[in-house]
Amino acid sequence: MIRTGNIKFIKNINKQLVLNLIRKNELISAPQISHKTGLRPSTILNILNDFIDEKLIIEAGKGESTNKGGKKPILWRLNKDHSYVIGIDIEIGQLIGVILNLSGEVVYKSILRTKPFQNFEGLIFNIRQFINDLLNFSNISIDKILGMGIACAGVVDRDNGILIIGEIIPETNLHFLKELEKYYHFPIIIENNANACAQGSKWLGVAKNKKNIMTILVEFDTEVGGMGIGIIINNELYHGSSYCAGELNIHLPKLKDMVENIRNRFNESSIFSNYITSPEKIDIDLMISAAKQNDELALNFFSIFGNLIGKSIASSIALLNPEALIIIGDIAELGDIIINPIKNAIELETLSITNSKLEILCDSSGHYSVAKGAASIILSEFFHLPSLNNKQKKFLD
Repeated sequence: MIRTGNIKFIKNINKQLVLNLIRKNELISAPQISHKTGLRPSTILNILNDFIDEKLIIEAGKGESTNKGGKKPILWRLNKDHSYVIGIDIEIGQLIGVILNLSGEVVYKSILRTKPFQNFEGLIFNIRQFINDLLNFSNISIDKILGMGIACAGVVDRDNGILIIGEIIPETNLHFLKELEKYYHFPIIIENNANACAQGSKWLGVAKNKKNIMTILVEFDTEVGGMGIGIIINNELYHGSSYCAGELNIHLPKLKDMVENIRNRFNESSIFSNYITSPEKIDIDLMISAAKQNDELALNFFSIFGNLIGKSIASSIALLNPEALIIIGDIAELGDIIINPIKNAIELETLSITNSKLEILCDSSGHYSVAKGAASIILSEFFHLPSLNNKQKKFLD
């Protein structure tokens, strides 16, 4: 319990403790907050009054009185529509955006298809137009925006908001933060797409209760096949000394090449027999749909594909020894169809003591995984408990 010391710092810690407790509990009373935090009832009352003034919490009925009787306590919940966060995923030829409320729920989402971006100036122009569209069509005022997360493939200097090297345009050292701060006055964070997914899975997805995770973002379409890795160690996103953690330079086979390799077997499938003369029309959505219908050819396809993924990341699993491996991207909706071949490959390539407790999970947010992850970075910053250094720890008992 925090008792003495730097009053402003202590108040900030206490408020964040209480706010996070309210966020994590759908309904909670002041006595419950006091019991869980160890803070005095008078301190809790002052904090709740601050939150009421800020419209961060809403009264949500009455709880049960204690065994001793007395008044029923007021129940409080987070005002999830107090403010919102924007998340944008920049890809080659498209922008994917979401707006989340404080509970992490998607209140609006959109995809803007564009021609491949030719230069940084044109990219920034498209991003600004896209943000305007997100706000206009969602009927959310820019004054209600808490912040914005932007994610893209490549090496990202998050501290300075620079895409050092990427694939979205043929330029390097793109100063996203410096440029976007000219137009927006809320916090903006630029992040690698796989890292954004790791944060999203930890904050909003299947890894909420995990401390050490590895996420793989599989991007697999007709032209580009790639895989990014995000790493969270002891609840913190790990970037490495030069922002390159997880950049294994793994390139998966292109979908069109893999389809061509199995083209001579199309007549074995009721689904793919229709594409014998037009294999170029097969996309990842069709492959996934066929696998979910137990099409033998599609199941075999993802068995091979999952094996490739497992072999590619086995050494990383052995090195990091995470609690969970989270699969993100379109193929995540396949569940065990993709999990099993990945698991089998990892087991063959690593020691049993390394993989025996590894949990492999799918986080199936589909096309919006990266954008949601980018938005969740802003939420995690808003609700973040300040880190304590040795000097500050003397304020705690």
